Amino acid sequence: FAEPTPVVYVGPEEGPSHAAARQRFAAHAVYQSVAALDVAFESVVRGQHAVAVVPYETRPYGPVDATIRALILQDLRIVACFDVQERLCIASKNGNQKDIDHVFATTSDHAACREFVAREFPNAKVVDVRSLVHAAEMAESDHGGAAVLLETFAAGRGLTVLFPNARDTGVEHVRYAVVGPRGAPRTGRDLTALVFSVSDTPGALQGILSKFAERDINLTKIESRPSPGETWVYLFFMEIEGHATDRSVVLALEEVK
Repeated sequence: FAEPTPVVYVGPEEGPSHAAARQRFAAHAVYQSVAALDVAFESVVRGQHAVAVVPYETRPYGPVDATIRALILQDLRIVACFDVQERLCIASKNGNQKDIDHVFATTSDHAACREFVAREFPNAKVVDVRSLVHAAEMAESDHGGAAVLLETFAAGRGLTVLFPNARDTGVEHVRYAVVGPRGAPRTGRDLTALVFSVSDTPGALQGILSKFAERDINLTKIESRPSPGETWVYLFFMEIEGHATDRSVVLALEEVK
């Protein structure tokens, strides 16, 4: 049997990135939590982990700026992207809503579910805890306790989900990236992401984009971002259809360079 893939993610254990990594790799990986993107990427560069799983794009705000900036600083590649529907649930040990007199939640998760919790548990006291893991542990040991946690971790702790989606704004849609030292092979359904700057002259950006249009390469996304460490200088983040080794993409990139 092959060894499990060592995967690093950013954020707390049983948090959103941990859940996303498990969705992608399931039992075929061993997982490590770190506190910052640069630490995660450095561990991949050093070979301590095969890949990093990081948030890449959110529905309301688009590409995650911190991830794009961190990628610029490292010689790493986006191996794959996948969509996650993040659901904050409310779960308890005995599964009876009427017995709940305490709801354990982190400050941020309580803020995301404040109206829902007040409506469904009007007589319960909300107890602030330091982490999702702590919330789940408190609910496990308290007959009248419930926890706000991610649905994917509830069953593994023997908790019964009372409400599968307690977030006031509904399901959170997040696109995650798998980042590794080498690019992915062709699949026939590929996107290539790039970051570039242009000279501050009329038509400079149009000149770049025309290289892709001339080869019938479809542009799916383009955004400008402030350049790190420079004032009023911008980088462009772009996604195109096609693999980085496709002949048309290779030729376009060579001309762009």
